[in-house]
Amino acid sequence: MSGSRSCVAAMGRWWWIASVFAFVAGSLMTGDHLRFVLEPVKSAGRRGDQHLDPFCFELESPFVEPTSELVFVIDVVDTLPFHTDPGRFGGTNVDRGKQSLDMTIYDCSNGDLIRSKRKLASGTSVLQVSPTKSTKFCFCFINLSYDSSWRFIDVIKTITVTIADRESIQKQQRKLLLLKESVLGTLQLIQYSTRGLQDTGERNELLELESERRDLNESVFNWLLYGELTFTVAVIASNLLITRHFIRCQRDRMRGARRIKRLDQ
Repeated sequence: MSGSRSCVAAMGRWWWIASVFAFVAGSLMTGDHLRFVLEPVKSAGRRGDQHLDPFCFELESPFVEPTSELVFVIDVVDTLPFHTDPGRFGGTNVDRGKQSLDMTIYDCSNGDLIRSKRKLASGTSVLQVSPTKSTKFCFCFINLSYDSSWRFIDVIKTITVTIADRESIQKQQRKLLLLKESVLGTLQLIQYSTRGLQDTGERNELLELESERRDLNESVFNWLLYGELTFTVAVIASNLLITRHFIRCQRDRMRGARRIKRLDQ
């Protein structure tokens, strides 16, 4: 218990720093939320340095008498200290397993340890706690880097802590489920309407293609008809010309024979 009391005293010493740090980060929220940025700390230089103690703050629960389990939602986002390609520098210490985000949660009223977690993963972590009479909770975080070579990139942690109860989360989940069902229904209606428009467009396109094909067939038929008529007229005309030429040649031959016969007499 003495260790817990000393930890509570240390957390009280850092409460003002935590508040100022969160305000400077521009992300302090009232009530049950707190967002802050946690810089990496080299573990090799941590000993004997007072400024490298865990970052601690107090967060009060908005539920006076919670009837269900409390839920602590810890959201962690990794951020690079500068814009660069980490692959060019061998990656980050998080990727190499050389960086750890450690968290402890205490009951501020008596200093009892509620939950402790080493190497808290990036993303969203949900911790459930049994109902308690205390409404104030002390959170401590430290972003430790075990790489002393300075050859790889240490990652900055942006952390959001939220306190809720299980019933409120279930209500939110039901609302989200109803919203999801409503959105899915709307999407189905849109899909049905889009399919109807697509079918109408396809029918119109088929009608246009059928009309173009019919016009093409009629045009080809007309050209074939004109071609056949022209060919028939040409054949008849050529036959008439040949017959006329043949008759003329016969007449000329008969006249020539008559002249020869007269000259012989």
